[in-house]
Amino acid sequence: MTIIRSIFVSCLLTTFVFGQNPAAKNSYESISLKELSGSPAEYEGRLVIVTGELISVDAGFRRLDIFDQNGKVLITVNIEQLTMSQRESLLADPVRRVTVNGRVELKNGQLTIRAQKLVALVNHLSE
Repeated sequence: MTIIRSIFVSCLLTTFVFGQNPAAKNSYESISLKELSGSPAEYEGRLVIVTGELISVDAGFRRLDIFDQNGKVLITVNIEQLTMSQRESLLADPVRRVTVNGRVELKNGQLTIRAQKLVALVNHLSE
């Protein structure tokens, strides 16, 4: 019985050691929208964090467009997998900038970020 247990533990440890993905593929990488749009194929499938100006939200709350003023880049963000309350919160406050955590996708040459988390950066005007 101890031999079977030893073999099982050895196999289990081997699986943990060799079955791990590289850390870069499991963690978010903060990049600029300009850098992302410059080489979208390089980032396809990777997890990224981007920040930009919120330009538009479609009527069904499924997509939004963010813009980088410095790089003059416009990127579409798919927000379908977020909850409806998370999506509607974009309209509750005067949101001008957002930070998006998501996976980069290329479909028919179109660069899209599939959002997994969206953080609205609210500007409070002081009187």
